[in-house]
Order: sequence, then C-alpha cells, then structure tokens
Amino acid sequence: MAHNKETKTAARKSFVYEGLPMTTCAKKHGISVGTVQNWKNKALAAGDDWDVERDAFLMSDMGIDDAAALMFRSYIRNHNATMLLLELPKKEGGIQDPMDRVKALSTLADAHSKLLASHSKHQPKLSQLATALEVITALSDYIEQHNKELLGEFTKIIEPFGAELSKRYG
Repeated sequence: MAHNKETKTAARKSFVYEGLPMTTCAKKHGISVGTVQNWKNKALAAGDDWDVERDAFLMSDMGIDDAAALMFRSYIRNHNATMLLLELPKKEGGIQDPMDRVKALSTLADAHSKLLASHSKHQPKLSQLATALEVITALSDYIEQHNKELLGEFTKIIEPFGAELSKRYG
C-alpha cells in the first residue's frame, strides 16, 4: 500500500524529534513497522540518517545532565510501551507468544543494565569536564573584569589547555 508524503514525514518527525520507538511511530500513524523501517533504510542510503539526527536533536541545546535525564526518560517511555504490549491481547497488537514475551523482557533487562552501566561509567567524567569548563569560564570572566590586559595571554594559554581537559575528562 502506498502512503502519502505527509505520513512519511509525520512518521520521521515522531521518530527523530519526539523520540518515539519505531513500533510506536508505526502505530501512531497507522502504518506497519516494516514500512517505517523501509523508509528509514531508504533515507539512510540517500544520506539522511534518522538515528544521527535524533541523537543530535537530543543533545542540542541541553547540557550533559539534561541529556542524561532525557536518555533515562526515553528508556522509561520505551520500557512502559513494551510492558503495555505484554499486557495487551494479541488481537490488539499485544505480545502473547511465550518466547516473544521472554525475548521482550530479556531485551528490557539488557537495555536497563547497559543504560545504568553507561551512566555510571561516563557521567562522572562528563560532570568533571563540565565543572572544569565552568571554572575556566569563571576565571576568564574574572580576568576580563579585573585584569583585562592579561586576557590575550590567558586566551593563548587556555585554548590548548581545553584540549588537555578533554583528554583527561572527555
């Protein structure tokens, strides 16, 4: 069945900008998951990577703490959507096959473990980097207000130092 361009655009928007899982996008727009996946694959082949744009959108205009919180909210939304599918009868799109149910629960547990491991592994360093950059900005502001004549020399030193901070904490 052919779908109009508006449906394709709406499904892409739901996936990229609303952060909905592909199954939810399909259900929301009355199309199959296969159709959404096909559109996504064709877009990727044409240079339009929905996943990269989705990640960039999530990271834009927010700090690392907001991005981490958004990642947790996204996980919870996907977790809840999956649990709903486990509760629905098969005729309403629910997951009823025992093996499919085990697979869904196993995937949720795996995603949860990976999310927590990633957060605990990376968040401390990112938080330290954010703090270091905040201190440098405060120092720069202080020099600009109280010792403006030193600002040029400070800038020459601090720019390469930023790279060192990224190596240490990034």
